[in-house]
Amino acid sequence: MRRQAVLTALVLRPGVLVSQEQLLDAVWGEYPPKTGRSVLPSYVYALRKTLGHPVPIHSGQGGYRFVADGVRLDVAELAEWLDGAQRAREAEDLDAALGLFSKALDLFHGEPLTGLPGPFAEAERRRLSTWREAASARRASSSRP
Repeated sequence: MRRQAVLTALVLRPGVLVSQEQLLDAVWGEYPPKTGRSVLPSYVYALRKTLGHPVPIHSGQGGYRFVADGVRLDVAELAEWLDGAQRAREAEDLDAALGLFSKALDLFHGEPLTGLPGPFAEAERRRLSTWREAASARRASSSRP
């Protein structure tokens, strides 16, 4: 699961160079294993093999970057649909808002990032759960009586 936690820490920061220190903190918190720096490259190697070509994880300057070119991320769609739904609500287009809130909520299947260890995954789990709760409440308030 730590390998998936590394991937999550990269994918949810597309285009951002994430240093090895930041990855260690994201996955292990304050107490990374002494072997952490030597384990990270093997995790990234395995992720690259799994993800195939073109390889979306690039190395450089003491860290790694997830390049999202041509990759559609659910979290990006979620943010777009929530923004669009909010704009539709503000324009009093409740049908459009309701549809976009519903599309956003359809992306959720259980708890976000279930089982992934580390402080970064926990923070993202809370953030995404908050988004889901807010979207659910806003969808309900956008429904016509």
